Order: sequence, then C-alpha cells, then structure tokens
Amino acid sequence: MTSQSCLSSEVRLRLEHELRGRKKFEDKCAMQAGWLKEKDAEIASLKAQLSLKEAEAAEAIRLQGQVAVVEAAEAARIAELNGLKEHAVALGGQLLLWSLKRMVLVVRFLLETTCSELREQVLGYELFKEHIEAVQDAQVKILSDKVAGIDADLMEMALHLDEEFYPHFLTIIAGRRWILS
Repeated sequence: MTSQSCLSSEVRLRLEHELRGRKKFEDKCAMQAGWLKEKDAEIASLKAQLSLKEAEAAEAIRLQGQVAVVEAAEAARIAELNGLKEHAVALGGQLLLWSLKRMVLVVRFLLETTCSELREQVLGYELFKEHIEAVQDAQVKILSDKVAGIDADLMEMALHLDEEFYPHFLTIIAGRRWILS
C-alpha cells in the first residue's frame, strides 16, 4: 500500500496541483475575459464616437457646401446690387438732367409770361400816355382858346379904355404939367 498510497498521494498532489493550476488558469481566463469585455466596450464606444465624428464630418461637409452656395449667391447679389447702384447713378444723372430741363422750361415760361405782362403794361402805359396827351392837348387847346379869348377881351377892353379915356388922360397929363411948371 505503500506504493499505492504513494502513488495515490502523488496523484492527489498532482491533481491538487493541476486543480490549482486550472483554477489559476480559469482566474486568468476570467480576468482576460473581463479585460476583453472592457476592451470590447471601449471599442464599441470608440466605434460610436467614430460614427458620431463621421456624421459630424458629413454635416460639416454639407454645411461647407451650403456656405459655398450662400457665398456664391451673396457675390451674385453684391454684383447685382453694384449694377443697380450704377443704374441708379445713371438714372439719377438722367433725373437731374430732366429736372434741369424742366426747370429751364418753367423759367422760360415764367420769363415769357412776365415779358408778355410787361409788354401789355407798356402798351397800356403808352395808350394811357397817348390818352393823357390827347386829354392834355384838348385841355391845352381849350386853355389856349380861353387865353386867346381873354387876350382878345383884354385887347378889346384896352382899346375901349384907350378910346374912352385917352383924351382924358392927355388933358390930365397936360394939366399937371401946367401946374408943375
């Protein structure tokens, strides 16, 4: 039994050793399985992050495309606005020219109207002056006729006085001379 007991003890020791080795191996496998699970979870997280980053990159590319479209549209609008500004400046110049022409026409009309009114006033003044001159000429003729009539009356009176009083004057003058001498 001894040999058998030795053998059995050896087998048992070997078995215990194998069981301990197996236990260590199983613990090591369990530890590596846990580590692999952590790595798988980390890989899944990294894959999710990568997928998110790829989606963000795709969105950024899409937005860059939209920005390029908006910038092109803005450049077109700026070009159109500049064209409209140039057109507005040209129209402004035309409007100014049109306004100046209109002002010239209005001033010309006002001047012609004023000249016409002044001509009418001058004509009216000349007619009034002619009328006044005619009235004055008529009044002068009437006055001249009256003066001529008065002159004729005065001459007639002077002649009458001379005829009537001349001989008496001579007698008075002669009588005074006699008295004075």
